[in-house]
Amino acid sequence: MNGMTASFIKTTMQLIGIIKERVEMFEETKADYKNALEYLNSITGHVEELKKNPTMMQDPGLVNTISNLEKITCEIYKVINSWEGYSNIFRFLYCHDLAKKLQRVRNELQECLIAAEFGVKVALFLHITQEREHDLLPPQQRNRSQCAPPQDAGMVGSSSDTRSIHDYDDSDEAEQIGAVPAASNRPGWLSWLWRSNVAAAAQILLLITVVAVALQPRLALPCWANGFDQQCSRPHPQEALPMDLDDVLIRFVRVWGWRERADTAPAREATPKREEEGWRERAEATHARRERERAEETNARDAACEAELAWQERERAHSRETARARQERERAEEARAREAARAWQERERAEDARAREAARAWQQRERAEEARAREATRVWQEKERAEAARARETEHARQRARGKEQRRNWQWKWTRGRDQI
Repeated sequence: MNGMTASFIKTTMQLIGIIKERVEMFEETKADYKNALEYLNSITGHVEELKKNPTMMQDPGLVNTISNLEKITCEIYKVINSWEGYSNIFRFLYCHDLAKKLQRVRNELQECLIAAEFGVKVALFLHITQEREHDLLPPQQRNRSQCAPPQDAGMVGSSSDTRSIHDYDDSDEAEQIGAVPAASNRPGWLSWLWRSNVAAAAQILLLITVVAVALQPRLALPCWANGFDQQCSRPHPQEALPMDLDDVLIRFVRVWGWRERADTAPAREATPKREEEGWRERAEATHARRERERAEETNARDAACEAELAWQERERAHSRETARARQERERAEEARAREAARAWQERERAEDARAREAARAWQQRERAEEARAREATRVWQEKERAEAARARETEHARQRARGKEQRRNWQWKWTRGRDQI
C-alpha cells in the first residue's frame, strides 16, 4: 500500500462518518438522504478507482473490507430509494443495524489506514536509506550522477509517492524519519559525517541481525528456543512453547555475550547436557509459570463470568420484581378506576331516577292544575249561562208586561173613542 491507498482510506472514512450521521438521523427530511446518496456515489467512485489498480488490491483485509462496504452501500441505496415504503419502527431498527455495520467497516478501514501509514513510513525510511548509501563518500570524491533519486514512478517509496504521502499526511512525520538539516545551516563535512553515521547505523543493525541468525545454531539453544535446527522440526509438546519477552531477551543476551563467553567455550562444550538440562528446567519453570498464569486468568475470567451472571440474574430478578410490582400497582389503579366509574354510574342513575320522579310529579301537578282550571271554567260558564237565562226570562216577562199594558191602553183608547162617537 502506498500514499494513494492511505488517502483513499482517509477519504472513505470521512464519507462513512457523514453517511453514518445521515442514516442515524432518519427523522430528517428526504433532502438529507439525497445528500447521503451523493456521498455514496463518491464512495462508489473511489472503490471503482481502487479496484482498477491491482497493486493496491493485494491486501486481503482491505479487499474484504471493501466488499463489505459495497454490500452496505447497496443496502443504503435500497433504503434511500424506497424510503417511503418502510414503517417508522422498521425504519429505525434497519437504520440502527446499518449504523452498526458502518461503524464496523469504519473500524476495519482504521486498521487498514494504520497498516498503510506504517508501510508508507517504512518505505520512506528505506528510500531515504538507499539515498544515503550513495552519499557515503565525501562531496569532493562523490559522483553527482549517483545521487540522483530513482525515476521509477511505480516504485514503492519513490519521490512522487513521498510527495503524495506528505501531501495527505499533513504532518512533519516524513521529515522526522531520517531527515537531514539543511546544508546552509552547517558545513559540508558535517553533513557528510551525519549522513555517514545514519548509513553506518543502518548497516550495523543489519549486521547484528545477520550475525544473530548465523550464530544461532552454535549457541547450543534448546529446541523450544531454536527455530533453525532441523532436529527440532518436531519438538516435544512440553518444549513447543511460544516465545515471550523473557525468551527474546535471553536470546539477545546470548548473541551479544558470545564474544565475552568465547574463553568458556571448552567448559560449555564439556557440559552440554547440564546446559541443556538447565535450559529444560528453565523452560519447564517458564511453562509451569505460564500454566499458573493461564489458570489464574481462567479462574479470574470464570469468577468474573460468575459474578457477571450473578449480577445479571439479580438484575433480571430485580426487573421481574419491579415489573410485578408495577403490574400490581397498575391492576390496583385499574380496580380503583373501575370502582370509581361504577360509583359514578350509580350516582348518575340515582340522579336520573330523581329527575324522572320530579318530572312525573310536576306533570301530575300540571294535570291537576289543568283539571281545576277546566272545572272552574265549566262552573263559570254554567253560571254565565244561568245568568243569561235569568236575564232572558226577566226581559221576556218585562216585554209581556209591556205588551199587556199597551193592549190595555189601546183598548181604553178605543173604547173611549167609540163612546165619544
